[in-house]
Amino acid sequence: MSLADELYSALTKTHMLLDDSDLSLLQQFGLSNTRYHTLMHLHKHPGLSQNELSEKLLCTKGNTTRIVKSMEEDGYITRQVDPEDNRALRLYLTPAGEELRKRADKAYQDLNERRFSCLCDLEQGGLHENLDALNEHLESLVQEQKAQADA
Repeated sequence: MSLADELYSALTKTHMLLDDSDLSLLQQFGLSNTRYHTLMHLHKHPGLSQNELSEKLLCTKGNTTRIVKSMEEDGYITRQVDPEDNRALRLYLTPAGEELRKRADKAYQDLNERRFSCLCDLEQGGLHENLDALNEHLESLVQEQKAQADA
């Protein structure tokens, strides 16, 4: 197995462990990963359109519609008519949605502190720099692949 294969395998294992851990934590709040990130995006960017939210969540518009509808039914999100374009709807957190976001985010941040406590600050900084460089490179490869597929 090449070093590249070993790195890929290690990153895949890390992704799976993080995802499993996220799922266990978020289930305590009645959330999926996507619903949690919906709360976070609407907190950071109140008034997003569903299309903008789809882009931020990296999911289809149909999936976003289902998520928004269920979160609206649960009382966490409200849709309001865009004052500048009566045809468009904007998404906002309700007070219940903001309260849920605060509780889930606090637990999530505490979990992240525990996850990385095995690394000193210098090691965490080095890992962060390396992952940033890798992600930038991977994003450029994805763009190349999309361009080739469109050609």
